[in-house]
Amino acid sequence: MRLFIAIDLSKEAKQELKRLQQELFDDNIKVSAAKSFHLTLRFLGDVEKPDKIIEALKKVEFSPTKLKLSELGVFPNKNYVRVVWVGIEENKKILELHKQIQEALKPFNFKEDFDFKPHLTLGRVKFVRDKSEFIRKLESIKVESAESDVKEFILYKSTLTPDGPFYEKLL
Repeated sequence: MRLFIAIDLSKEAKQELKRLQQELFDDNIKVSAAKSFHLTLRFLGDVEKPDKIIEALKKVEFSPTKLKLSELGVFPNKNYVRVVWVGIEENKKILELHKQIQEALKPFNFKEDFDFKPHLTLGRVKFVRDKSEFIRKLESIKVESAESDVKEFILYKSTLTPDGPFYEKLL
């Protein structure tokens, strides 16, 4: 089963992300837009038996915090856009949580996630007709600073379907 660890977002933050999708994605860009939003802390991939992982993750402790949306960005870069994302304001508690999750997962020999850049995916880009127009638009859109209270992280099972991924909460 495909697993990942994430933080859910407030309704306010999800509404802002949907607004950004509507404002940004038009006939100029062919994109597979995200249908649900969460901050992925760690993608685990295929796991046979998650029981021991669940037990290790239950031991991770962190202090509640707030997550705030910040700027729009792209991966890998503006010359070759493959993913459009929204960043979050710098948050040491989120970075510390990621670090603790990494430590808890060490016994399971997952590849380490060294370059963690907290972001929320708006969409995966397939084609852009006018790249300079798209970048101009991207740079002109202001992200409203919506907040989410972070009190927990979630281990999700992801099942890929023709209608997109289906997520089931395991922890």
